[in-house]
Amino acid sequence: MKNSYKPYSLLILLFCCATLLQAQTPLTPPGRVSVKFNAKYPQQAEKASWQQTSEGYSASFSEQGRPTVSRFSAEGRWLGTDTQLRQADLPPTATQYLQDNHKGFRYLQGYRYESPNGSRYQLDVESAGKRYRLDFDGKGNFVNEGPLKE
Repeated sequence: MKNSYKPYSLLILLFCCATLLQAQTPLTPPGRVSVKFNAKYPQQAEKASWQQTSEGYSASFSEQGRPTVSRFSAEGRWLGTDTQLRQADLPPTATQYLQDNHKGFRYLQGYRYESPNGSRYQLDVESAGKRYRLDFDGKGNFVNEGPLKE
């Protein structure tokens, strides 16, 4: 009776080891996704880490020291790229809008969102003790703002 558990224990051990190895193996996207990514970001080809998503695949990497995520469909179509920005990266028109309309603002965070339809910026700032989320078009022109929900 003692030995009847031995084959099952060995099977469970093998399953656990295989699962652990699989979790440590980096994801490699399909060739059509890799080709499109490498064409768009040739400097990042070896540095990106990949995840499978509901949309397809996303690659995380650092572009000029800025955290960046680029998304592709399973067919290899580029869906968009999100890049975290420093305050110095903002377009001059966005910076001017902030200086004119949020005097003494404190920059919290900002992102540039790029897609096949164009690009836009989204910034979070603190001004006069309140937090705001501001949207700008791809040229840095003001589009919208509202209170930042915490």
